[in-house]
Amino acid sequence: MFYDAVSSNTKRKMISALKKQGSGEPTKQVHLEPSVIAEKELHDFVTTNTMSFFHTLGLKADFLTQEDPDRWQTVEHFQLNKKCINSLAVVNDRAERAVKLIQDFNSSIATSEEQKQYLLLVVSNHRARYPEARKSLLVGDDTLQH
Repeated sequence: MFYDAVSSNTKRKMISALKKQGSGEPTKQVHLEPSVIAEKELHDFVTTNTMSFFHTLGLKADFLTQEDPDRWQTVEHFQLNKKCINSLAVVNDRAERAVKLIQDFNSSIATSEEQKQYLLLVVSNHRARYPEARKSLLVGDDTLQH
């Protein structure tokens, strides 16, 4: 609904699909046979359960039925919702980056397991002691960060 690359026509189909009864409990993961994926369109994944997304995040969804998707960009609630949605982090992406970062860090800085454990302990203690430590706070002047 908030992705600019999705056509207004597809968004209209998604709005119509909001009337389709979903399962009693919204699924956390969709399981599809690979052979049917090519037959599916975005609106095929929208049901009445989709509205729980708006409710969970405390977003107003009245613009969905009150305005045509061609006009959504001019609607204040749409703009606020879009800003909120765009600020959400994809958990898997962050987790994967963190794992990769620690793997690279482990292999480059410390050579023995004892050194790695000591280094992780030092970092952990530093974070506990200075929970707000960020580069911007340490540098103090935004012009020096470039």
